[in-house]
Amino acid sequence: MAKLVLPKGEDFYSVIKSIRIRLSDLKKLEELSYKHNLSVNKLMNLCLKYAIENLEDEENSENKNEMINQ
Repeated sequence: MAKLVLPKGEDFYSVIKSIRIRLSDLKKLEELSYKHNLSVNKLMNLCLKYAIENLEDEENSENKNEMINQ
């Protein structure tokens, strides 16, 4: 699987959306954002973009459901 590369200085149009995430995931995002000098928001957007671009086809949807429920 391709690796997530953390680019710098990318502008984009955005909207405000409230989400709930696991505390452990937020802590990891905060650590990564500090380490790479990125905002948590920017890092979350990069992670979402990466996840969307690397979705597998429906043939493997059972595996995806298992990952989501972890």
